[in-house]
Amino acid sequence: MLQRIRSQLGKAGLIVAVVALVAALGGSAIAANGSSGDATASAKNRGGNVGKLIKREAQKFSKRFSQRFSRRFAVAGPAGPVGAAGAKGAVGAVGAAGAKGAAGAAGAAGAAGDEGPIGPEGPEGPEGPEGPEGPEGAPWTAGGTLPPGETLTGAWSFGPLDAGTASKVAISFPIPLPGLVSSHALDTSGNDANTGNPVAACSDSSSNPTADPGHLCVYATDLTDANYIGPLSEGSLPNVSSPDTGGPGAGRNGALIVVGATAGGGNGFGTFAVTAPLPAPLP
Repeated sequence: MLQRIRSQLGKAGLIVAVVALVAALGGSAIAANGSSGDATASAKNRGGNVGKLIKREAQKFSKRFSQRFSRRFAVAGPAGPVGAAGAKGAVGAVGAAGAKGAAGAAGAAGAAGDEGPIGPEGPEGPEGPEGPEGPEGAPWTAGGTLPPGETLTGAWSFGPLDAGTASKVAISFPIPLPGLVSSHALDTSGNDANTGNPVAACSDSSSNPTADPGHLCVYATDLTDANYIGPLSEGSLPNVSSPDTGGPGAGRNGALIVVGATAGGGNGFGTFAVTAPLPAPLP
């Protein structure tokens, strides 16, 4: 029980209560046993002091008990309004740099993007320096004619032919002539096939065909069981004729060689040269 009273009154309260109880009992005893006035006065004085002490301690006890009782059994009141936000504090110091982290894994390759639009054409650059002059070209232009004094060369062949038959062998000029020229059929010796005489306008051989200006020279490299057909009778074809006129000579684009077979399987081949005529001299 004493522990319960101590827990309620506290140590000081318990002491005061005990002292007050003792004083009260003692004072009563003196008042009951003593008959003299001194004893009565002494008891009164002692009793008055004790009463003040008890009153003071009782007030302390009452205050302390009220505080403890309020804290233990008081009901919390409603929350007060939220106070105003405090002022922003100063920025703290920058912390030390952290340690470098480990490298992350490589990411997957992204998908190819769409091809962008073609940009506008840039401005034309400055003209560069003129290049060196090229080598001199051929003395004629495409679609033109063979210039005067210039020579064309080529090859021809025929066969096999049946015995006693004739044939026309066509030769062509890669560049047209400015006009008609004279023609000559030469045998394998380089002489005129009709007369056997040398021809001044055709002074070379089939291996190196040449022709003077205004002439076509047809050289025979080989004639096997065949020969040229000359003007054996009136109206017969000449050795070389013009496809333009049908008469002797060469046309602007080529010529026809007339051959015949003396035995079965007649054949032959050769070369030619044609030179454009020179301009007519001024009077």
